[in-house]
Amino acid sequence: MDFGENIAWWWIMILAFNLKSAMIWLVLGGSLASKRMKAIWFSLIRIPGRVVKHARG
Repeated sequence: MDFGENIAWWWIMILAFNLKSAMIWLVLGGSLASKRMKAIWFSLIRIPGRVVKHARG
């Protein structure tokens, strides 16, 4: 069997985890540093939604 695909997937996941950790500690900080990725994603997605909602009014 060729395990090349599994090794590539493993390294991509390690890179994604390290980039997420760096983003949280270096960029977000504060109250978002202890949140899970889903909570960070929802809080960042809601920001443009709030602006569009107010702009339509």
